[in-house]
Amino acid sequence: MSLIFTWDKILEINWKRRRQAENLDEPVEGANVTVGELKGINSVVRMFLSVVEVPVFGGAVVAILVIGEVNFFSRQVMYQTEPMASIGM
Repeated sequence: MSLIFTWDKILEINWKRRRQAENLDEPVEGANVTVGELKGINSVVRMFLSVVEVPVFGGAVVAILVIGEVNFFSRQVMYQTEPMASIGM
């Protein structure tokens, strides 16, 4: 329950922060860009990461499945078992 209430408070804070009107032409402190340019850069990076995300996590899932299947044919699992061709005869 504590986690749910904490999550609710975080969402409320984020919602209030996003409602505040930002001046897109205001320069960012410590950088030579404006808030609008920074939002554009953030959107390009977000798009790139969303495109890369699917193949990376898909490859990770396939790698985990392959490693698990290879484990079935390891020496430890095959110890004193009959060959697959003998099953059902």
